[in-house]
Amino acid sequence: MHSQLQLVLALVFAGLLARAAPSKPDMQKRSFIVKRVPVPVLQRRDGTEEMARTLNKYNLPLPRELREALEKRELKKRELAKRGEEDQVAHQRRDGMGGDQNIRLGLAANMPERRSQMAEHLRPRDDMGGDQAIRLGLAVAMNERRSLHPRQDQGEQTAAAGEEQQPAVAEEPQPAAAEEPQPAVSEEPQPAVAEEPQPAVAEEPQPAAAEEPQPAAEQQAGQQQDDQGKKSGVVEAKPESNDAEYLSPVKIGGQELTLDFDTGSSDLWVFNTQLKDQKPQQQGAQGQAAQQKVNQALDKHTLYDPQQSKTFKAVSGLQFKISYGDGSGALGNVGMDMVDVGGIQTMQAVQLPTKVTGSFLKDANNNGLMGLAFSKINTVKPEKQKTFFESAMPSLKEPVFTADLRRNATGSYEFGNIDKSKFQGDMKWTAVNTTQGFWQFPSPQFAVGDGQPQPTTAGAQAIADTGTTLILADSKIVEGYYSKVQGAKMSQEAGGFTVPCNEKIPDLMLAIGDNMARVAGDQINFSPISAGSSECFGGVQAAPGGAMGIYGDIFFKSNFVAFYGGKDNEGPMLGVAQHA
Repeated sequence: MHSQLQLVLALVFAGLLARAAPSKPDMQKRSFIVKRVPVPVLQRRDGTEEMARTLNKYNLPLPRELREALEKRELKKRELAKRGEEDQVAHQRRDGMGGDQNIRLGLAANMPERRSQMAEHLRPRDDMGGDQAIRLGLAVAMNERRSLHPRQDQGEQTAAAGEEQQPAVAEEPQPAAAEEPQPAVSEEPQPAVAEEPQPAVAEEPQPAAAEEPQPAAEQQAGQQQDDQGKKSGVVEAKPESNDAEYLSPVKIGGQELTLDFDTGSSDLWVFNTQLKDQKPQQQGAQGQAAQQKVNQALDKHTLYDPQQSKTFKAVSGLQFKISYGDGSGALGNVGMDMVDVGGIQTMQAVQLPTKVTGSFLKDANNNGLMGLAFSKINTVKPEKQKTFFESAMPSLKEPVFTADLRRNATGSYEFGNIDKSKFQGDMKWTAVNTTQGFWQFPSPQFAVGDGQPQPTTAGAQAIADTGTTLILADSKIVEGYYSKVQGAKMSQEAGGFTVPCNEKIPDLMLAIGDNMARVAGDQINFSPISAGSSECFGGVQAAPGGAMGIYGDIFFKSNFVAFYGGKDNEGPMLGVAQHA
């Protein structure tokens, strides 16, 4: 009986406990969408810096407005840095002068109802060295802040890695590549007349044999016949930094790198393992710290290693040095290796920098340049080297390559063939003048929208340059175009012409020899001049007086362009057609 009573009581007690326990709420299943919002600062392209970069590439003088805009940016950057240092010092002083007492007072003031409890709680800590522990914690925190905000006297270290380098500002330190500058291009106002000319191509201008010459490459395109084992090959051209550049895969000695194909230069140079062996410019701890930063930047690149290549051959006695107007550059030695672009292979001179400046180090996705102009402006000494295209031409089905660059989309470069599916209408051809080493042509007129053609400055010339982002054109073109754009103005802040970002602006027609090519207006509306600005930098800007025009990627994004190297009695030509 007693045991039964105990059992009943146990069951009753268990029931009471179950009732008292909180019930498990029903699980509510939900779905949600995370909206990806673009960050303007990360997506914005900087037209001011792109314009300066283009002018520096060709050692052309910066216009006064652009120079002043860059100087103002530099001053603002320094003021912000100085303000940050002052705030840091103020925090250090405040934390160092009675920080422990401030912490206690703040706790007591914010929690009056628990003042006695907190005082009681803190007292034993004070007896056990609590103040010292708080000071140590503050010291650790301040040390972390110092590491995030280097002092001004550490500027030389950061400059070695190229941080915060602004083009054409006199106060900037000069990189190693700029010692005894020997620019790869001419110091004349016109772009890049090479020193000690030893052309690998015809020196005389190549006149057109007919009004609209049709090279064999286009006539035979699509036939894919290969009687003598000759080939064609395609590689993708992937836009980076919102179309600021296009990168393509290249294999050198079996090692794949992403390179910028540049029809405005003639050097094939790549980031390589020799760069990690360079000696610091400065002695002692500062030099070691600077080199460490360079090595950290190099770790973000894919480095070509000659020792890992079975086909690499060292070449003694050859060196190169590339110097640009902003002091950036590269210098080093030269080797030979098998270069493969889309299956087109050739033994080719590869320039191996032993020193590069910080502006090159910043772009981690770009592992070098493949120049596709003419070897007359190659910078290797004492003997200039052929470009990849010149070396590969004998093995190509036709001596041609094409650039199919797209807006915010992957395009392509093709060697040995012209793919007619990638353009509409007829391709218009013009002879190019190779005497200065470029794909150069006359550009005698322009038109705005469907308006009547207007003349440019007498004798105006231009070059086709895939390695440049913007279009730099004859001043008559620029002034005539923006005079037809509502709200366009010369901006002191941006250092160039700007347009309202929400304004629909007209197309621009540019003469390529005797033919007109269209540049879409929405391509010319380039990018906001600052984060959140309603004012956009114009993608067409004026070239310095006397200089040739430079038709860059904004031109290519509206047009399919063929670069014909010539054969037999045909000289080099440039073909242009509208994108399909």
